[in-house]
Amino acid sequence: MLTQDDLNMIKERAKKATPGPWYLVYTTDGALLVKKNGDIIAGTCTEVTDAEFIKTARKYIPQLVAEIDRLRESIKTAERELWWGSPESACIRVSDLLKEALESDLTT
Repeated sequence: MLTQDDLNMIKERAKKATPGPWYLVYTTDGALLVKKNGDIIAGTCTEVTDAEFIKTARKYIPQLVAEIDRLRESIKTAERELWWGSPESACIRVSDLLKEALESDLTT
């Protein structure tokens, strides 16, 4: 399980990284990770699939961390409601989170 310290470290690294979007320039040796203006962010990655993963990580890692934060806050709120006199609200909140998880489209 990721701790809050882990998430904070990931957030800091993402904040310090070169802003996106990032692009790939394919060469006969692999792929270069570049900014929109063509400046190279990372040298030749011989495994193109690794380069594609790194490129998409710039966009999706901050989104994933934000989603973890949002879900954890919803769970904390449900716990407070459960313990401080609103068990119906807590059940509704947890039910909504579960429905959202089951209905989510993770391909976007």
